[in-house]
Amino acid sequence: MKKRFYSILTIFIATIMFLGSVSNIEAAATKKTTTNKPAPTTVGTTIGNSVNGSWVVKDGDSLYYISGESWDQTNIYKADANGKNPVKINKDDYHDISNLNVSKNIIYFAKYESNPDYDYSDDTKDPYINNLYSIGSNGTTLKKLIDNIGQYYISDTKIYFVNLKDSGKLYRANLDGTKIEKLIDDKIACFNITNDNIIYAVDEKKVDGPLFSPGIPVGSIYKTDKNGKNKSLITKDAANCINTVGNEIYYINYSDKSKVYKVPIKGGKNKKVLDFSVENINIDNRWIYFSNLSKGIDTYVGPNHNFLEKLPTLWKAKLDGTQAKELKAAYPRSINVLGNNIYYKEYFDSGTFNGETRMKMNLDGKGDTEF
Repeated sequence: MKKRFYSILTIFIATIMFLGSVSNIEAAATKKTTTNKPAPTTVGTTIGNSVNGSWVVKDGDSLYYISGESWDQTNIYKADANGKNPVKINKDDYHDISNLNVSKNIIYFAKYESNPDYDYSDDTKDPYINNLYSIGSNGTTLKKLIDNIGQYYISDTKIYFVNLKDSGKLYRANLDGTKIEKLIDDKIACFNITNDNIIYAVDEKKVDGPLFSPGIPVGSIYKTDKNGKNKSLITKDAANCINTVGNEIYYINYSDKSKVYKVPIKGGKNKKVLDFSVENINIDNRWIYFSNLSKGIDTYVGPNHNFLEKLPTLWKAKLDGTQAKELKAAYPRSINVLGNNIYYKEYFDSGTFNGETRMKMNLDGKGDTEF
Protein backbone atom coordinates (compact mmCIF):
# COMPACT_ATOMS: atom_id res chain seq x y z
CA MET A 1 0.00 0.00 0.00
CA LYS A 2 1.25 3.46 -0.85
CA LYS A 3 0.31 6.38 1.38
CA ARG A 4 0.95 10.03 0.61
CA PHE A 5 0.04 13.42 2.00
CA TYR A 6 -1.97 15.59 -0.39
CA SER A 7 0.82 17.97 -1.35
CA ILE A 8 3.10 15.09 -2.28
CA LEU A 9 0.39 13.15 -4.11
CA THR A 10 -0.55 16.16 -6.22
CA ILE A 11 2.97 16.47 -7.65
CA PHE A 12 3.39 12.73 -8.08
CA ILE A 13 0.07 11.98 -9.79
CA ALA A 14 0.47 14.91 -12.17
CA THR A 15 3.80 13.43 -13.21
CA ILE A 16 2.53 9.88 -13.36
CA MET A 17 -0.39 10.97 -15.53
CA PHE A 18 2.01 12.43 -18.04
CA LEU A 19 4.08 9.28 -17.99
CA GLY A 20 0.88 7.31 -17.85
CA SER A 21 0.08 8.76 -21.25
CA VAL A 22 3.08 6.96 -22.72
CA SER A 23 2.08 4.58 -25.50
CA ASN A 24 3.91 1.36 -26.35
CA ILE A 25 3.04 -1.71 -28.44
CA GLU A 26 4.20 -5.29 -27.97
CA ALA A 27 5.66 -6.80 -31.13
CA ALA A 28 7.00 -10.32 -31.71
CA ALA A 29 8.06 -11.21 -28.20
CA THR A 30 9.25 -14.80 -28.15
CA LYS A 31 11.63 -17.10 -29.99
CA LYS A 32 11.86 -20.87 -30.18
CA THR A 33 14.15 -22.30 -27.55
CA THR A 34 15.43 -25.72 -26.64
CA THR A 35 13.46 -25.60 -23.35
CA ASN A 36 9.83 -25.01 -22.53
CA LYS A 37 10.58 -21.68 -20.86
CA PRO A 38 9.39 -18.51 -22.65
CA ALA A 39 12.18 -16.49 -24.23
CA PRO A 40 12.85 -12.95 -22.98
CA THR A 41 10.73 -10.29 -24.67
CA THR A 42 12.31 -7.82 -27.07
CA VAL A 43 10.04 -4.85 -26.26
CA GLY A 44 9.41 -3.21 -22.93
CA THR A 45 5.67 -3.66 -22.23
CA THR A 46 2.25 -3.82 -23.88
CA ILE A 47 0.68 -0.74 -25.40
CA GLY A 48 -2.30 -0.80 -23.03
CA ASN A 49 -0.14 -1.10 -19.94
CA SER A 50 2.28 1.60 -20.98
CA VAL A 51 -0.59 4.04 -21.55
CA ASN A 52 -1.51 3.31 -17.94
CA GLY A 53 1.85 3.80 -16.27
CA SER A 54 3.10 0.22 -16.78
CA TRP A 55 3.88 -1.18 -13.33
CA VAL A 56 3.55 -4.94 -14.00
CA VAL A 57 5.59 -6.59 -16.78
CA LYS A 58 6.33 -10.17 -17.81
CA ASP A 59 9.69 -11.14 -19.30
CA GLY A 60 10.18 -14.80 -20.13
CA ASP A 61 8.92 -16.81 -17.17
CA SER A 62 9.36 -13.98 -14.66
CA LEU A 63 7.02 -11.27 -13.43
CA TYR A 64 8.41 -7.82 -12.61
CA TYR A 65 6.45 -5.18 -10.74
CA ILE A 66 6.74 -1.90 -8.88
CA SER A 67 5.70 -2.32 -5.27
CA GLY A 68 4.26 0.70 -3.46
CA GLU A 69 5.30 0.32 0.14
CA SER A 70 5.15 3.20 2.62
CA TRP A 71 4.98 6.95 2.06
CA ASP A 72 6.93 7.65 -1.15
CA GLN A 73 8.93 4.40 -1.13
CA THR A 74 8.62 2.26 -4.27
CA ASN A 75 10.79 -0.70 -5.25
CA ILE A 76 11.14 -3.19 -8.10
CA TYR A 77 10.50 -6.88 -7.49
CA LYS A 78 10.99 -10.01 -9.58
CA ALA A 79 8.75 -13.03 -8.98
CA ASP A 80 7.57 -16.25 -10.57
CA ALA A 81 4.98 -15.84 -13.31
CA ASN A 82 2.22 -16.44 -10.73
CA GLY A 83 3.59 -13.68 -8.48
CA LYS A 84 5.09 -16.04 -5.90
CA ASN A 85 8.64 -15.96 -4.49
CA PRO A 86 9.23 -12.20 -4.92
CA VAL A 87 12.80 -10.89 -4.73
CA LYS A 88 13.69 -7.21 -4.44
CA ILE A 89 15.82 -6.07 -7.41
CA ASN A 90 17.15 -2.66 -6.36
CA LYS A 91 19.58 -2.67 -3.43
CA ASP A 92 18.71 0.84 -2.20
CA ASP A 93 15.14 1.95 -1.58
CA TYR A 94 13.76 4.12 -4.37
CA HIS A 95 11.29 6.98 -4.18
CA ASP A 96 8.68 7.69 -6.83
CA ILE A 97 9.60 5.34 -9.67
CA SER A 98 7.20 4.54 -12.48
CA ASN A 99 6.67 3.26 -16.01
CA LEU A 100 8.35 -0.12 -15.84
CA ASN A 101 9.68 -1.76 -19.02
CA VAL A 102 11.68 -5.00 -19.24
CA SER A 103 13.46 -6.19 -22.38
CA LYS A 104 16.20 -8.77 -22.88
CA ASN A 105 16.69 -9.14 -19.11
CA ILE A 106 17.22 -5.38 -18.69
CA ILE A 107 14.79 -3.37 -16.53
CA TYR A 108 13.97 0.22 -17.49
CA PHE A 109 12.17 2.69 -15.25
CA ALA A 110 11.57 6.41 -14.73
CA LYS A 111 12.81 7.90 -11.46
CA TYR A 112 11.41 11.14 -10.06
CA GLU A 113 14.34 13.25 -8.86
CA SER A 114 15.37 16.80 -8.03
CA ASN A 115 16.20 18.93 -11.06
CA PRO A 116 19.81 20.11 -10.75
CA ASP A 117 19.03 23.02 -13.09
CA TYR A 118 16.08 24.28 -11.05
CA ASP A 119 16.10 27.94 -10.04
CA TYR A 120 13.26 29.05 -7.79
CA SER A 121 13.31 32.46 -9.51
CA ASP A 122 12.71 30.80 -12.91
CA ASP A 123 9.18 29.37 -13.11
CA THR A 124 9.86 27.85 -16.54
CA LYS A 125 11.83 25.00 -14.93
CA ASP A 126 10.35 22.24 -12.79
CA PRO A 127 11.87 21.47 -9.37
CA TYR A 128 11.55 17.73 -10.09
CA ILE A 129 12.05 15.74 -13.29
CA ASN A 130 11.85 12.13 -14.43
CA ASN A 131 15.12 10.50 -15.46
CA LEU A 132 15.33 7.19 -17.30
CA TYR A 133 17.40 4.40 -15.71
CA SER A 134 18.24 0.80 -16.49
CA ILE A 135 19.29 -2.03 -14.19
CA GLY A 136 20.05 -5.70 -14.80
CA SER A 137 17.39 -8.24 -13.84
CA ASN A 138 19.82 -9.50 -11.19
CA GLY A 139 20.01 -6.05 -9.59
CA THR A 140 23.43 -5.08 -10.93
CA THR A 141 24.64 -2.41 -13.37
CA LEU A 142 22.37 0.48 -12.44
CA LYS A 143 22.78 3.24 -15.04
CA LYS A 144 21.17 6.60 -15.75
CA LEU A 145 20.39 6.74 -19.46
CA ILE A 146 18.52 9.96 -20.28
CA ASP A 147 17.63 13.08 -18.26
CA ASN A 148 14.25 14.79 -18.10
CA ILE A 149 11.99 12.53 -20.11
CA GLY A 150 8.25 12.30 -20.49
CA GLN A 151 6.79 9.27 -22.22
CA TYR A 152 9.15 6.55 -23.41
CA TYR A 153 9.03 3.22 -25.24
CA ILE A 154 11.59 0.41 -25.42
CA SER A 155 11.75 -1.34 -28.81
CA ASP A 156 14.07 -4.19 -29.73
CA THR A 157 16.93 -1.80 -30.58
CA LYS A 158 15.90 1.75 -29.59
CA ILE A 159 14.45 3.99 -26.91
CA TYR A 160 11.75 6.35 -28.18
CA PHE A 161 11.07 9.17 -25.74
CA VAL A 162 9.54 12.60 -25.25
CA ASN A 163 12.37 15.02 -24.56
CA LEU A 164 11.24 17.60 -22.02
CA LYS A 165 14.51 19.46 -22.50
CA ASP A 166 13.17 20.31 -25.94
CA SER A 167 9.54 21.25 -25.21
CA GLY A 168 8.21 17.70 -25.44
CA LYS A 169 9.49 16.77 -28.92
CA LEU A 170 9.93 13.09 -29.87
CA TYR A 171 13.47 11.69 -29.82
CA ARG A 172 15.18 8.33 -30.26
CA ALA A 173 18.33 6.82 -28.73
CA ASN A 174 20.21 3.54 -28.53
CA LEU A 175 19.26 1.23 -25.67
CA ASP A 176 22.28 2.44 -23.69
CA GLY A 177 21.14 6.06 -24.02
CA THR A 178 23.71 7.04 -26.64
CA LYS A 179 23.23 8.51 -30.12
CA ILE A 180 20.24 10.70 -29.29
CA GLU A 181 18.40 12.12 -32.32
CA LYS A 182 15.25 14.16 -32.86
CA LEU A 183 12.51 12.47 -34.90
CA ILE A 184 9.41 14.69 -34.67
CA ASP A 185 9.30 18.43 -34.06
CA ASP A 186 5.70 18.47 -32.79
CA LYS A 187 4.97 18.72 -29.06
CA ILE A 188 3.77 15.24 -28.12
CA ALA A 189 0.77 14.43 -25.92
CA CYS A 190 1.22 10.65 -26.29
CA PHE A 191 2.55 8.20 -28.87
CA ASN A 192 2.50 4.57 -30.04
CA ILE A 193 5.14 2.64 -31.93
CA THR A 194 3.91 -0.02 -34.38
CA ASN A 195 5.87 -2.23 -36.75
CA ASP A 196 5.79 0.46 -39.45
CA ASN A 197 4.70 3.74 -37.90
CA ILE A 198 4.92 6.25 -35.11
CA ILE A 199 1.38 7.27 -34.17
CA TYR A 200 0.96 10.24 -31.88
CA ALA A 201 -1.40 12.87 -30.53
CA VAL A 202 -0.14 16.44 -30.54
CA ASP A 203 -0.19 18.50 -27.34
CA GLU A 204 -2.41 21.33 -28.63
CA LYS A 205 -4.27 22.25 -25.43
CA LYS A 206 -5.00 21.10 -21.87
CA VAL A 207 -8.35 19.81 -20.60
CA ASP A 208 -9.60 19.16 -17.08
CA GLY A 209 -8.05 15.98 -15.77
CA PRO A 210 -8.81 13.48 -13.01
CA LEU A 211 -8.37 14.03 -9.30
CA PHE A 212 -5.30 16.18 -8.50
CA SER A 213 -4.29 16.45 -12.18
CA PRO A 214 -3.53 19.95 -13.51
CA GLY A 215 -4.75 19.06 -16.99
CA ILE A 216 -4.44 16.45 -19.73
CA PRO A 217 -2.68 17.33 -23.03
CA VAL A 218 -4.88 16.56 -26.04
CA GLY A 219 -4.74 17.12 -29.77
CA SER A 220 -4.96 15.79 -33.33
CA ILE A 221 -3.60 12.34 -34.17
CA TYR A 222 -0.84 11.98 -36.78
CA LYS A 223 1.34 9.18 -38.10
CA THR A 224 4.85 9.07 -39.57
CA ASP A 225 7.22 6.31 -40.58
CA LYS A 226 9.65 4.94 -37.97
CA ASN A 227 12.14 7.72 -38.76
CA GLY A 228 9.62 10.52 -38.22
CA LYS A 229 9.14 11.15 -41.96
CA ASN A 230 6.06 11.16 -44.22
CA LYS A 231 3.74 12.81 -41.72
CA SER A 232 0.00 12.54 -42.33
CA LEU A 233 -3.12 13.60 -40.38
CA ILE A 234 -5.42 10.85 -39.09
CA THR A 235 -8.04 12.84 -37.17
CA LYS A 236 -8.49 16.37 -35.81
CA ASP A 237 -10.28 15.10 -32.69
CA ALA A 238 -8.82 16.25 -29.36
CA ALA A 239 -7.33 12.87 -28.43
CA ASN A 240 -5.27 11.21 -25.75
CA CYS A 241 -4.73 7.72 -24.32
CA ILE A 242 -4.35 6.26 -27.82
CA ASN A 243 -4.28 2.44 -28.12
CA THR A 244 -3.29 1.02 -31.51
CA VAL A 245 -4.98 -2.34 -32.10
CA GLY A 246 -4.34 -3.99 -35.47
CA ASN A 247 -5.27 -1.47 -38.16
CA GLU A 248 -7.27 0.79 -35.85
CA ILE A 249 -6.51 3.42 -33.23
CA TYR A 250 -8.72 3.59 -30.14
CA TYR A 251 -8.60 6.83 -28.20
CA ILE A 252 -10.38 9.03 -25.69
CA ASN A 253 -12.08 11.81 -27.63
CA TYR A 254 -12.16 15.02 -25.59
CA SER A 255 -14.02 16.68 -28.45
CA ASP A 256 -16.98 14.56 -27.32
CA LYS A 257 -16.96 14.55 -23.50
CA SER A 258 -14.11 11.99 -23.24
CA LYS A 259 -16.02 9.21 -24.99
CA VAL A 260 -14.10 6.29 -26.58
CA TYR A 261 -13.65 6.40 -30.38
CA LYS A 262 -11.72 4.50 -33.01
CA VAL A 263 -10.31 5.47 -36.41
CA PRO A 264 -8.40 3.50 -39.09
CA ILE A 265 -4.62 3.97 -39.08
CA LYS A 266 -4.83 4.90 -42.77
CA GLY A 267 -7.28 7.67 -41.83
CA GLY A 268 -10.94 8.01 -42.67
CA LYS A 269 -14.20 8.20 -40.73
CA ASN A 270 -14.03 7.80 -36.97
CA LYS A 271 -16.60 5.86 -34.95
CA LYS A 272 -17.84 6.13 -31.39
CA VAL A 273 -17.26 2.86 -29.51
CA LEU A 274 -18.36 3.69 -25.96
CA ASP A 275 -20.92 6.35 -25.03
CA PHE A 276 -19.51 6.63 -21.51
CA SER A 277 -17.19 9.40 -20.39
CA VAL A 278 -13.97 7.67 -19.35
CA GLU A 279 -10.68 8.54 -17.70
CA ASN A 280 -8.40 5.78 -19.05
CA ILE A 281 -8.56 2.81 -21.40
CA ASN A 282 -6.45 -0.33 -21.68
CA ILE A 283 -7.13 -2.74 -24.53
CA ASP A 284 -6.09 -6.39 -24.23
CA ASN A 285 -7.55 -9.82 -25.01
CA ARG A 286 -10.19 -8.30 -27.32
CA TRP A 287 -11.63 -6.28 -24.42
CA ILE A 288 -11.52 -2.62 -23.43
CA TYR A 289 -10.83 -2.13 -19.72
CA PHE A 290 -11.68 1.37 -18.61
CA SER A 291 -12.44 3.74 -15.76
CA ASN A 292 -16.06 4.80 -16.24
CA LEU A 293 -16.77 8.36 -15.13
CA SER A 294 -20.37 8.28 -16.38
CA LYS A 295 -21.06 5.52 -13.86
CA GLY A 296 -18.88 7.03 -11.16
CA ILE A 297 -19.44 7.09 -7.41
CA ASP A 298 -19.73 10.19 -5.24
CA THR A 299 -16.84 10.20 -2.77
CA TYR A 300 -15.72 12.66 -0.12
CA VAL A 301 -12.02 13.50 -0.50
CA GLY A 302 -9.46 15.97 0.79
CA PRO A 303 -8.49 17.02 4.31
CA ASN A 304 -11.34 16.09 6.68
CA HIS A 305 -13.31 14.95 3.61
CA ASN A 306 -14.26 18.52 2.75
CA PHE A 307 -14.79 17.92 -0.98
CA LEU A 308 -17.32 15.75 -2.80
CA GLU A 309 -15.93 14.28 -6.06
CA LYS A 310 -17.41 11.90 -8.61
CA LEU A 311 -14.82 9.19 -9.08
CA PRO A 312 -14.87 6.66 -11.94
CA THR A 313 -15.34 2.90 -11.49
CA LEU A 314 -13.73 -0.13 -13.13
CA TRP A 315 -15.52 -1.51 -16.21
CA LYS A 316 -14.88 -3.60 -19.31
CA ALA A 317 -16.51 -3.94 -22.75
CA LYS A 318 -15.91 -5.74 -26.03
CA LEU A 319 -13.95 -3.93 -28.75
CA ASP A 320 -17.19 -3.02 -30.50
CA GLY A 321 -18.52 -1.47 -27.27
CA THR A 322 -21.01 -4.25 -26.49
CA GLN A 323 -21.27 -6.32 -23.29
CA ALA A 324 -20.20 -3.39 -21.09
CA LYS A 325 -20.20 -4.37 -17.43
CA GLU A 326 -18.90 -3.09 -14.12
CA LEU A 327 -16.09 -5.06 -12.52
CA LYS A 328 -15.77 -3.08 -9.30
CA ALA A 329 -17.34 0.05 -7.80
CA ALA A 330 -14.00 1.59 -6.84
CA TYR A 331 -11.70 4.23 -8.36
CA PRO A 332 -9.05 2.36 -10.43
CA ARG A 333 -5.80 4.08 -11.41
CA SER A 334 -3.01 2.68 -13.61
CA ILE A 335 -5.05 -0.23 -14.98
CA ASN A 336 -2.63 -2.92 -16.21
CA VAL A 337 -3.68 -6.18 -17.91
CA LEU A 338 -1.31 -9.13 -18.02
CA GLY A 339 -2.19 -12.73 -18.84
CA ASN A 340 -5.39 -13.68 -17.03
CA ASN A 341 -5.31 -10.82 -14.55
CA ILE A 342 -6.12 -7.14 -14.15
CA TYR A 343 -3.77 -5.14 -11.94
CA TYR A 344 -4.81 -1.70 -10.76
CA LYS A 345 -4.27 0.87 -8.01
CA GLU A 346 -7.39 1.48 -5.95
CA TYR A 347 -7.60 5.05 -4.68
CA PHE A 348 -8.43 5.64 -1.02
CA ASP A 349 -8.89 8.72 1.12
CA SER A 350 -9.10 8.60 4.92
CA GLY A 351 -9.59 12.34 5.35
CA THR A 352 -6.12 12.56 6.87
CA PHE A 353 -4.05 11.04 4.09
CA ASN A 354 -4.73 9.48 0.71
CA GLY A 355 -3.03 7.04 -1.63
CA GLU A 356 -3.46 3.82 -3.57
CA THR A 357 -3.69 0.12 -2.73
CA ARG A 358 -2.30 -2.16 -5.46
CA MET A 359 -4.89 -4.77 -6.39
CA LYS A 360 -5.24 -7.83 -8.62
CA MET A 361 -8.34 -9.56 -10.01
CA ASN A 362 -9.29 -12.07 -12.67
CA LEU A 363 -10.39 -10.76 -16.09
CA ASP A 364 -14.02 -11.43 -15.12
CA GLY A 365 -13.72 -9.33 -11.97
CA LYS A 366 -13.56 -12.27 -9.58
CA GLY A 367 -10.77 -13.04 -7.14
CA ASP A 368 -10.17 -9.37 -6.25
CA THR A 369 -7.33 -9.18 -3.74
CA GLU A 370 -4.53 -6.90 -2.57
CA PHE A 371 -1.37 -7.45 -4.63
